[in-house]
Amino acid sequence: MSYNVLNASVGVAWLKEAWSIFKRQPFTFIMMHVFIIVVGLLPMLAPVLNIAASLVAPFLTIGFYQAILKVQANNKTQLSDITAPLFAKGQRRAVFHLAMCQVVVALLISLLAQFLFSDMIEVLVNAEENMNVGTLITDLIGQFNPVNFLIFMAVMIINYAAFAFALPLVFFKKTPLVTAIQLSLKVFLEIWGHLVFSVV
Repeated sequence: MSYNVLNASVGVAWLKEAWSIFKRQPFTFIMMHVFIIVVGLLPMLAPVLNIAASLVAPFLTIGFYQAILKVQANNKTQLSDITAPLFAKGQRRAVFHLAMCQVVVALLISLLAQFLFSDMIEVLVNAEENMNVGTLITDLIGQFNPVNFLIFMAVMIINYAAFAFALPLVFFKKTPLVTAIQLSLKVFLEIWGHLVFSVV
């Protein structure tokens, strides 16, 4: 599958078009964002819902994409449209498999973080309740390992790159899961210079 590398200035046109679409149904889009945020916060109320929320998130993202396309085609959308992919046949299984991959990778990264920052975690765990904040920060800095931090950041970037474009590829282009992840990595790694320049 081929792809095009566009000039960073194209982003300005996209922002203008996004604002134009948002203005057509602002309340609906705001409520969709609120719904996504609420689902994302559910694990804070009940940690047992963490995996469930992670599995649902990609479907809500696809629902939001479809709502945008619907409005862009001069049709009306509604809040319930954001959950439509959960009940739609076809690519539902592929999206679920992608979501499972993201959950597994997130768990592995969590384990890696515990290993890389075990000394800092130990300082936090053993900190006394009335311990001076300045002393705690000093102890944390003393246990900070810049090499471990760089390793963790590299893993996070690779994780982001692997899934950045995978979801729309799997759902809209019906790209096989492994191919979608490989292509997402390839695109990100080949244009990372353009991305960094755009951010700067």
